Order: sequence, then C-alpha cells, then structure tokens
Amino acid sequence: MKNVICGRCVKCGREYEATPDLTNCACGGILDIVYDYDYIKKNLPSVLRNELIAKTLYVGKRIEEFGSGLKRVNALCRDAGIRYSFENSELGFRAVIYRSQPIDVTLNVPINVTLNGTEMSILALLKTNPDMTRDELAERVSKTVRTVQRSIDSLKKKGIIERSGSKKTGSWIFKK
Repeated sequence: MKNVICGRCVKCGREYEATPDLTNCACGGILDIVYDYDYIKKNLPSVLRNELIAKTLYVGKRIEEFGSGLKRVNALCRDAGIRYSFENSELGFRAVIYRSQPIDVTLNVPINVTLNGTEMSILALLKTNPDMTRDELAERVSKTVRTVQRSIDSLKKKGIIERSGSKKTGSWIFKK
C-alpha cells in the first residue's frame, strides 16, 4: 500500500487512511483509491506477484523484462507529450493512454515501398521531431540502437529520409 495515499469517497469527498480493507464510506459511498503517482514514477524494483504467469509471458515474448511496464509507459508518454493517466478500476490497476490525431506516415511515400513496423514508428517520431538522435529513437521505440540504425539505413536506401548537418547537431529531412 506504499503507492496509495488514501481512499476518497466519491459521494461526500471524505478521505480515509489507506488500509487493505478499505471499501466504503460511512455515508454509503464507494471509496476511490488515490495513488501517489510520484512514488509510481520512482525507479524502484518491481514485485513479482505470480512467477508462473510472468515466466510464461517472458518465454512467449510478450514482455521484454520484468517490472519495466509502468516505468516505460510513464517515460514514453511523457517524452512524446502524450496524455495518459494511471487509474484504479474494479478490475485492477491500469494505464490509460488517450488517443490523439493519427500521424500519416505514408504521406508522400511511393506506393512500391514497403515499411516494417519499426521503420513506420521511426518515421512517425522523426516527423514530430526531426532532431532526434539514434539513442532517443531507440528508447522511444523500445529497440536497440543497432536495430534503429538498420531501420534508418533502410529508410535512407529507400530514398525516404536523409541526414542534414553534422552527426551531433544535424536533423532528418524527408525526401519523399
């Protein structure tokens, strides 16, 4: 209960100390859990709740590493300027990511050029910020720097982007 500040009644607004048996207010209203988002954003080790499920997801390549999910959601959304929130529902804790207007990454790309998912993600990020470095792109698309470099090389070979300026202070230009 370290990440819970208190329980707040949705009916009367009264606050209660965070305890595991916290459910209803004296007025009959349901208590909404108030989380300490600063605590959630800290770089703390995760707690493995069900080892069998975690290993199954890891072996099935559904997760890359244990305990990085909420931290990555926080960092990626914050860096991208995407509106998000962490909420508690009757089904459990969840991260809510609010949709914005989609970015058309196929604009001005020749029809005979096919792009993989990583290339499309990199194009979308470069359209929002053409000054991004390989390291920044790798962090944002959750890939290695080498994988990002291969995708950039592919995009350059396909004639979609080119680098302008120096390696450190340059930016990406869209050719097509």
